[in-house]
Amino acid sequence: MWTDTHLDAGLLTVTRQLVVDGWEVYEDAPRPMPAPVPSSWTSGTVEILRQHRV
Repeated sequence: MWTDTHLDAGLLTVTRQLVVDGWEVYEDAPRPMPAPVPSSWTSGTVEILRQHRV
């Protein structure tokens, strides 16, 4: 979701994950980690995402 992206900072915050249980797929909170690990993007990736968002 775009609410989880921070294009000005080039970061993504993971707030949900897809879980597969047999044939069922559902969204759930991600597993707890010792500290949040943001994903960072290159400036080219950010530009592509900005264009896609429009």
